[in-house]
Amino acid sequence: QVHSQIAGLPPRVCLPGASPLSMFSAHESHIVDPRAEPFAGCRGKGLFGGGPLAAGWLLSGGRAQSSRGRSMACTAGTPPKVPGPAGAVTLGSDAGALAAAVAILQVEVSVLRTQLAENQEALRSLASAVPLEFTVAQYNILAGYLGQNTQPWFLYGVDLNSAEGRDRREAIVSKFYERDLETGQFKNKGWPHYVRGLLTDEEIQNVETYDEMHFRWETRRQRLVAQTLELDADVVSLVECDHFEDFFQPALSEYGYDGVHRKRPRHSSHDGCAIFWKRTKFDFVDQEGVDFIDRVDPETGRMTKDRCALLVLLRSKTHPAKRVIMISVHLARNPEDFAQERLRTKQVAQVFRLLSDFAGRHSAEDPTGGDTSVLMCGDLNATNFSKLRGLSLALAAITSSKVHPFMWDAQDVPTRATSVTTARNVRIDCLFFQSSRLMLINCKFLPELEDAIPNERHPSDHLPLLCRFRFQSELDRDMALARTWFQVMQYPTCCTAPPLTMEEQKSAWVIFDWNNEGTLTFTKLRRAAQFLALQMDHETTPEIFARLRKAEVPCSSPASGVVDFARFSAAYETAIHSHRNEQLPDLVEAFHAFDVNGDGKIAPEELYAMLRECSPIPVSEEESRVFFREMHVGEGVALTYEEFSGRIIDSSRLPGLRTACATGVLPPRKMPGLRSAAAARWLPQPAARCFSTWAPARFVQGGFAAALGQLICRRRGLASQAAPAAAAAAADPARPLPPGCRRGCLAHASRARLLPWPALPRLSARSPVLVRAAGLGGAAVTAVTGGFLR
Repeated sequence: QVHSQIAGLPPRVCLPGASPLSMFSAHESHIVDPRAEPFAGCRGKGLFGGGPLAAGWLLSGGRAQSSRGRSMACTAGTPPKVPGPAGAVTLGSDAGALAAAVAILQVEVSVLRTQLAENQEALRSLASAVPLEFTVAQYNILAGYLGQNTQPWFLYGVDLNSAEGRDRREAIVSKFYERDLETGQFKNKGWPHYVRGLLTDEEIQNVETYDEMHFRWETRRQRLVAQTLELDADVVSLVECDHFEDFFQPALSEYGYDGVHRKRPRHSSHDGCAIFWKRTKFDFVDQEGVDFIDRVDPETGRMTKDRCALLVLLRSKTHPAKRVIMISVHLARNPEDFAQERLRTKQVAQVFRLLSDFAGRHSAEDPTGGDTSVLMCGDLNATNFSKLRGLSLALAAITSSKVHPFMWDAQDVPTRATSVTTARNVRIDCLFFQSSRLMLINCKFLPELEDAIPNERHPSDHLPLLCRFRFQSELDRDMALARTWFQVMQYPTCCTAPPLTMEEQKSAWVIFDWNNEGTLTFTKLRRAAQFLALQMDHETTPEIFARLRKAEVPCSSPASGVVDFARFSAAYETAIHSHRNEQLPDLVEAFHAFDVNGDGKIAPEELYAMLRECSPIPVSEEESRVFFREMHVGEGVALTYEEFSGRIIDSSRLPGLRTACATGVLPPRKMPGLRSAAAARWLPQPAARCFSTWAPARFVQGGFAAALGQLICRRRGLASQAAPAAAAAAADPARPLPPGCRRGCLAHASRARLLPWPALPRLSARSPVLVRAAGLGGAAVTAVTGGFLR
């Protein structure tokens, strides 16, 4: 087609976009018949008959390069021929022939552009039909300024593993940290002053030789990049990373990586956390970081900060609806130090607090969304990850902090030892993933090292972790939730999976309610077990169904042989609270940490002592005692594990009557009172006990205002004679509230999730501003009160 267009040009023609000077006559250019044999020296094959070769000939000034690299000049006196789509164009000395060749190339480019767009669309269609998989790596690279074999925890080249050697190492460490009593300065600062008299001159030389061979930054840095590229991960977390701007960022950018970095807040520290991602795999959305507050001077208010964490939100290029929150963290050192363990707990709690805020800003915390998953990588400097998570959950419950679902369903990848030196052989590097959103496909095998690292093969004292993950589909998630429900109902004392939230129970219900009829029959239950490939004997399924029918739910009388969602959920909650608390290993570890004296109970003094050291936000002793009063525990009475774990589960999973009504499980109009709500477990038991104890008569009759008034007075520590006044004021909008029962008490009761929905319209009528200030506005309250609050 192109050749025909050129052959049929009129005598005088101006190509589109060309100046009048480019006009030419047909006879001035030599149009070669496509059947004629082109000149061999200038013939080539491009994508469409040699067009690209024609462009190359033009740019080379009349000389073309063959595929073997030989220079081919056109024969003197023979007009050069430029291959075209259907033949060859013979160029003369005029500009018109050049314009004709350009026209041919323009057509070829247009066709290529069209085909490229079609191929891209086909690739997008294929990619969207395949579940998103990606790889994640975690690597502590040993910062350049910290990588020195002369440090007392290295000293490779000297035998310090024997009994005598361990004693020598302890003496070296002690001498390394020795300070002058008057000035406070280190007495033996600098190598080799702190090893004089403890190491021989030959041993000192061996240490220096090994340092030059394997620790020197100029030697290690290229090995570190090579190691990172060998991983070929889509997302990489580098902790203890220095030289970011002057080395790692430009080096990895050449291989298709983009990255961000956060430096440690301490002035003398040059390293920090960095996250890299392949620009062909993910798009950058946002980042956030936190500098850990280790301690605060009560007199001056001066804060001590040392470590940090970095969060990055990435969006998949092939699956734009899929996003990943990547967390890179480096916690306080010395895994063997219990005091540092409490500090690490405080740091992890700050990470989770930041995660909740960060995810909330980007609408990435909806537990039913499933489009955003969370991964946390880093050097935790801890050998017990379960204890850190359990303590963080406890701190969130006690301080009424927001809990991201990742805190419950985070699963760490099992590995061998990740840090191997002459002083330790431990697993302290982690890679946590959100098991309800991601499926672990594969892990890189870590070698079992016999020699300490770094060495000629491994450029750091840590080994890199590499894992492949796949986003779960909605069906995968619903099936996993349904299996968890079955496991709890079948083996309540053996299942260690995190408890299901109300939203997760509703997602699991889809698997059981096969025909979307709103009911569950015995046949459906048995078919769901078969669909989930669960091995259940002939007695288990009838027994589970019988427990479902016996579940107590107010205002509900099941039809013969069917179960609705309310009973489905109530039976599960009964199994959770009756048998499962002792089976959550994270909470068991947290309880033992709070139980300082090991008597099997947590006293108020023990709780306050731990909160003072571990809580990321200041907590007074009175606020710590509120936790006990909410549990309806008398003064001086310690908490058992069942009470402790039950309170944490309730605060994280049963957010109260408002949420249950907002989800449509039990409409507000059908809620006769708090007792029914408590029986259905839509209200945390501590709240129900408080109301029933303080106002039993009105509680039974649904007198919520009086109960609320007494609750407010109890929370504020008012005199007992003020309780009737507060109750009457809450019941009658015309009466003013007594002193001390306004903004503070309302907000406090709201945070404790103890406000029943019938009291909200009265409070709203009394003071809408105070209701909004207490954080009660929004869709949840609107759904609860039937539109009383906007």
